[in-house]
Amino acid sequence: MLTDIHTHTPGRSDAMLSVEPPAVLSRDPMVGDTPFSLSLHPWHITESSISEFDEALALCSGSPMLMGIGECGLDSHCTTPLRLQVEAFVYSLAVAQRLKLMTIIHCVGHWAELQQCVRQVWKNGGACEAYVQGCPLVIHGFRKGPVLARQLVAQGFCLSLGEHFNPEVPGIVPPDRLFRESD
Repeated sequence: MLTDIHTHTPGRSDAMLSVEPPAVLSRDPMVGDTPFSLSLHPWHITESSISEFDEALALCSGSPMLMGIGECGLDSHCTTPLRLQVEAFVYSLAVAQRLKLMTIIHCVGHWAELQQCVRQVWKNGGACEAYVQGCPLVIHGFRKGPVLARQLVAQGFCLSLGEHFNPEVPGIVPPDRLFRESD
């Protein structure tokens, strides 16, 4: 049973480890014996990231330990061009949809673009449809306030809270859509 939806600390059976494709491709021992998600983090995206992600996915897609896709998303504070971030994020969402996995989403400043990407992949119902299909879209490390939390929850997103969060937010999110993380 997972009690921590997103961590970068290996070796915990109660937490989902965020793993970058190079760790899978190098057959890092931390991958494989604990729950993990495969990441296309906006900070690390290059022109070859999607092909590297595909290679890593081919190695681990049959593993019962692969429980999610991400950390992936959009970040207005990183140097990766937005077009590459959008391409990688849409690709991540489509892979999660195809494999019926949750998506761990990193979003800084690009909320409208994030929602547009989600609608592009989940055409009819956006995040609500993803949740109904068993592929929840989880905004990780949510630190914003109650207004954005209500908007995201109404659209069907799940929220994950780390060490720092607005104390009003937990009361807004339905318990089955609220997660904890140690990031």
